[in-house]
Amino acid sequence: MSEGSEPLAASSPGEQQRPVPIAPVSLPPVEAIQDQARQGARHLFGFHFAAGPAPNVLLEKLGPDQITTIIQQAGEQAKQRYSLKAQCLWGALVAFVVTCFLFLHYNQGAMLKEVLAALGGLVAGFLGGLGYSKIKAE
Repeated sequence: MSEGSEPLAASSPGEQQRPVPIAPVSLPPVEAIQDQARQGARHLFGFHFAAGPAPNVLLEKLGPDQITTIIQQAGEQAKQRYSLKAQCLWGALVAFVVTCFLFLHYNQGAMLKEVLAALGGLVAGFLGGLGYSKIKAE
């Protein structure tokens, strides 16, 4: 189709084709659409904040003895986590000492020196990152 021409109406064979007029479409201005979208969003957010958070039904049903049990179990769980961390640290220390002993037993002192230097760099980087994260948290 060339520019400015109108579409042609379907016709039977032998009949002349005639142009079909196209009705102009008026679109609302962009600002009006944006305003409608903003008002819809304000309505939704306003409804959400006006309703407030949903009440926790479970907390309303708990009794004082159940709350005490939950607090005691949380304390026991914290102690277990601490003991697990301590066990992991002791295990790592034992593995480090055994590794050093094996290097020295097989006369690999030069290699042990390099391995210790690399491990020292890793530990220093870890401690530096830990300190930096604590400073940034403040």
